[in-house]
Amino acid sequence: MARIAGINVPVQKHTVIALTSIYGIGSTRAQEICAAAAVAP
Repeated sequence: MARIAGINVPVQKHTVIALTSIYGIGSTRAQEICAAAAVAP
Protein backbone atom coordinates (compact mmCIF):
# COMPACT_ATOMS: atom_id res chain seq x y z
CA MET A 1 0.00 0.00 0.00
CA ALA A 2 1.09 3.52 -0.73
CA ARG A 3 0.90 6.07 2.06
CA ILE A 4 -0.22 9.65 1.35
CA ALA A 5 -0.80 12.18 4.14
CA GLY A 6 -0.72 9.39 6.71
CA ILE A 7 -3.46 7.43 4.93
CA ASN A 8 -2.96 3.98 3.42
CA VAL A 9 -4.03 4.25 -0.22
CA PRO A 10 -4.86 0.94 -1.94
CA VAL A 11 -2.53 0.37 -4.92
CA GLN A 12 -4.75 -2.22 -6.60
CA LYS A 13 -7.44 0.39 -7.35
CA HIS A 14 -7.48 3.02 -10.09
CA THR A 15 -5.75 6.23 -9.06
CA VAL A 16 -8.92 8.35 -8.93
CA ILE A 17 -10.76 5.81 -6.78
CA ALA A 18 -7.76 5.32 -4.49
CA LEU A 19 -7.43 9.06 -3.87
CA THR A 20 -11.05 9.25 -2.71
CA SER A 21 -10.10 7.12 0.31
CA ILE A 22 -8.43 10.27 1.70
CA TYR A 23 -10.86 12.34 3.79
CA GLY A 24 -11.97 15.47 1.92
CA ILE A 25 -11.09 14.25 -1.57
CA GLY A 26 -14.05 13.37 -3.76
CA SER A 27 -14.02 12.15 -7.33
CA THR A 28 -13.89 15.66 -8.82
CA ARG A 29 -10.93 16.70 -6.67
CA ALA A 30 -9.20 13.37 -7.38
CA GLN A 31 -9.55 13.98 -11.13
CA GLU A 32 -8.10 17.49 -10.69
CA ILE A 33 -5.14 16.07 -8.76
CA CYS A 34 -4.47 13.48 -11.47
CA ALA A 35 -4.67 16.12 -14.20
CA ALA A 36 -2.32 18.49 -12.35
CA ALA A 37 0.18 15.70 -11.70
CA ALA A 38 -0.12 14.39 -15.29
CA VAL A 39 -1.08 10.94 -13.99
CA ALA A 40 -3.44 8.73 -15.97
CA PRO A 41 -6.57 8.12 -13.90
